[in-house]
Amino acid sequence: YIRTLYGNGEARSRPFQISRNLNVEVLIDPPVIKPGERVNVSGTVVKDNREMLDGYVEVSVEGILINVPTLETETEILSNETENESISNESADEAEEVVESTTNFSSGVFSREVHEGSFSGYFMIPGDTPPGTFKFKARAFELDADGNLLNSGESFGTIRIEQVIKDVDIAYNANSFVPGTEFVYKPIVYDQAGNEGQGDVGIEIREPDKSLYFGKLVKAGETQAIMLDSNFTPGYWEITAKFESLEKKKMFYVEELQKILYELKDGILTISNVGNVPYDKQVEISIGGKSEIRRIDLGIDGNTQFKLGAPDGEYEVSIKEGNI
Repeated sequence: YIRTLYGNGEARSRPFQISRNLNVEVLIDPPVIKPGERVNVSGTVVKDNREMLDGYVEVSVEGILINVPTLETETEILSNETENESISNESADEAEEVVESTTNFSSGVFSREVHEGSFSGYFMIPGDTPPGTFKFKARAFELDADGNLLNSGESFGTIRIEQVIKDVDIAYNANSFVPGTEFVYKPIVYDQAGNEGQGDVGIEIREPDKSLYFGKLVKAGETQAIMLDSNFTPGYWEITAKFESLEKKKMFYVEELQKILYELKDGILTISNVGNVPYDKQVEISIGGKSEIRRIDLGIDGNTQFKLGAPDGEYEVSIKEGNI
């Protein structure tokens, strides 16, 4: 209050408060945004005595180096938007995109003048901004003629950046596989910051003749395994990962395998080709210490039988494969 003395008396005003505080309200539109998109900023700044501010405001986002257009750029875009009100939305978006792609931006802090308590403008979120919730700060202030600080105030809020998947890939444990081993793979999706993301990935595996072996939907980041049976077709197999409009194709090689299995039952020896190519080799068949050489020529999935002759009794039977 103000106290006034006169003669033997005094007078006092009503109590009042001297404040340097500014009340700042900020609207971020939209509050949830994709990387690379535009954020509109507007707000009001009022002194405690309800007087509208003529001063300045700065808006920064913690952890993000926002892209702020120059005043000339912003004026050009706002003028472009006014002209576009009379044309279709699609044409307006295209015109705005052309302007923004050729404009000058600075990185760091959104800074504008506050006139009669109001301000507005926009900034751009960098395209590689990671997803998450970020805190922003709006600081308004008033300066005297010499540039000294008179009044200031701050307000805070949050803005959320969505995750946008930009790439899909497939990692696997080798490039070449012998039948009878496992093909281990993992689909991976990457967001705008290059970090692994989440989602369902469509997987297709095709045989060397391009026919579909199988297709399934799997979770990104989860390891999958396929047993490559001994009769898997030799050659280059193709694996494809699909996520929305993204697609990645890779190749892996299944090697040739000549392999036989044999079974003895009731004096009959059955030899089966369980490999993935025709089997054409000499084999040594031994029974009871006696051996004979036979040429085994079997197509894929083929088999042949021999009747083994030997005196009654129990004998050990063995087959030794040759190199040719």
